[in-house]
Amino acid sequence: MKTLKERFINQFEVISDDAGSFIRFPAKSSDFGDIIIYDEEVYPKRYMVEIGNLSHAHLDMSDEEVNESVKEVTGFLEKLFTDRLICYTNGCFDIDDYDSFNEVDCDLFVWSGKYKKSNITL
Repeated sequence: MKTLKERFINQFEVISDDAGSFIRFPAKSSDFGDIIIYDEEVYPKRYMVEIGNLSHAHLDMSDEEVNESVKEVTGFLEKLFTDRLICYTNGCFDIDDYDSFNEVDCDLFVWSGKYKKSNITL
């Protein structure tokens, strides 16, 4: 949590409810949706990262792996928040890999909204 607080100053909130606590990065675009990270409270540690309205990922790890996973999540969020990742209902990929993307008939999104190749400068 400390790493996220240092890297993403005032960009997220910690919310507690009856189900526990989670981290929420409010959406920049309602088309994309919020990023939510929470502990699924199983052993070994398991975290769920909801990637807006599009996808999700489970992160299973031991206590020793938590620090390395925080680095991975931080790197993922840095790329996401700078529109360097394109996301769709089955996952995300680096914008540099767009030319090899072969899914058809699906909407593509970056953090700032619906992806249009012309609105992103490489």
